[in-house]
Amino acid sequence: MTVGIFSVLFIAASAAVAIWIVVRFPERAPTEFRRALIHFGVSMVGMYVISPILQHDLASLPQPVQLYLSVFGVLLPALIYRFVATIWLLRLATGSLRSAMR
Repeated sequence: MTVGIFSVLFIAASAAVAIWIVVRFPERAPTEFRRALIHFGVSMVGMYVISPILQHDLASLPQPVQLYLSVFGVLLPALIYRFVATIWLLRLATGSLRSAMR
């Protein structure tokens, strides 16, 4: 399996897990636009600030362990949360557009 194929499948699987979380736990979704924006902001911080810091901390581990923990312990949860926050934000935005058009 090439890196490109793995990347596409990894992102698709993350999106599928995020969709499952949104459908399975609808009561967890924010009902206010401000809270959805906060979740989206936190997901951005997690993706672009916390993930590199955690991956830097994993640098002292042996290579196979470091790779697996970086991908499945840091990147996967950050990517899933980013997708979940994006879905929540898009749901609230489309809901407010629908109500404004009526």
